[in-house]
Amino acid sequence: MNLSADLVPVRIALGRWENETTYWTAIVERYRVHHLGIPMNAPGFDIRNQLALGLGVFTGVGTLPLNQRAYEILRRTEMVLHSPALRTIYFDVTGIASAARNYGVPSRGYFARKELELVVVDPALFRKTRFFENGTPLWRNGVIWSELLKLRNRKPPRLGLLIRSRQRDYLEQLLEG
Repeated sequence: MNLSADLVPVRIALGRWENETTYWTAIVERYRVHHLGIPMNAPGFDIRNQLALGLGVFTGVGTLPLNQRAYEILRRTEMVLHSPALRTIYFDVTGIASAARNYGVPSRGYFARKELELVVVDPALFRKTRFFENGTPLWRNGVIWSELLKLRNRKPPRLGLLIRSRQRDYLEQLLEG
C-alpha cells in the first residue's frame, strides 16, 4: 500500500482514544489535528469526523484475519509516521502505563503503546513529536497557564522535562510501568 501525499497531513495526533478530555478535546479538537480514527455517526463529532484519516489509511484491514490485523495496522501507522509530508506529531501519553501490552478487541490502548514505542526508538520521529499528558505539554504536569501564572497550580511543573533526553527517559519509564 502506498499512501498518497495528500492523504498524509502535516500534523497528526496519537494517543489513547479512551481519553476524551486529554486526547480528543485537548489535542484533536483544540489544535485541529488529524487522527487515525474513523468518522463517527453521532452528533457532536463534526470536527473529529473532518480530521479522521482512518478510512483512507486502513482500507481493507477489516477483511484480514484477526491474527494479521494488528501487524497491518502498525505497518500502515508506521508508513504514515515516516511520510515526508508529516512534520509534527502530537502525542498524548495519558494512561500509557496502563495500556494493554497484547493485542485484543477492544485494543485498550495497545496501539497507543506501540506507537509510543516507535516514536521513542526512532530519533527522526522523536524530534518531530510534542508530548502531552493530562491535556497539557509534558513538562507542565497537567497545570493550565492561568494556574501557572497565578502560582495556584496543584501540581508542580516538571521543568526537567523541557530537556528532550529527560523526556525520553520519562517516556521509557511509562512504557516499562
